[in-house]
This record gives sequence, C-alpha cells and structure tokens, in this order.
Amino acid sequence: MRVRLDPRLTAAHVGTVIRILICGQVKSEPMLQTQIHTADFIVSGLTQAEATRLAALLAQGSCGPVPVN
Repeated sequence: MRVRLDPRLTAAHVGTVIRILICGQVKSEPMLQTQIHTADFIVSGLTQAEATRLAALLAQGSCGPVPVN
C-alpha cells in the first residue's frame, strides 16, 4: 500500500538528519536527500551489517501500542 504525502512536509528538511523510530526507539538516523512523495523510500549509505539489522527490525512487524511522549 502506498500512502501519498504532501511533499512540502519533507521539502523543508532536505539535507537534514531524520530519525527512523521503530517501537518508539531510534533505529536509524539517515540524511533526508530528497522530498518524500509516498511512503516508499530508499535508505542508502549503510554498511552491510547496518542494512541487515534494519531489515530484520522492519520484518518483525507490529510492535503493539507505543506510548507517545
């Protein structure tokens, strides 16, 4: 399923580091290189070990309710 995003949401942050949170914990901090138009994205610049770890985390599926701080 693709989710359309308003590109203005990410346009103001191109070139800055963003945080990818999984189950409320920061798992990756990549630099946003371009606007995001859909929920599909490509993460680059990781070592093989980092990419494998991130793929395993994403494959785990839902983590249940996550408290919002």
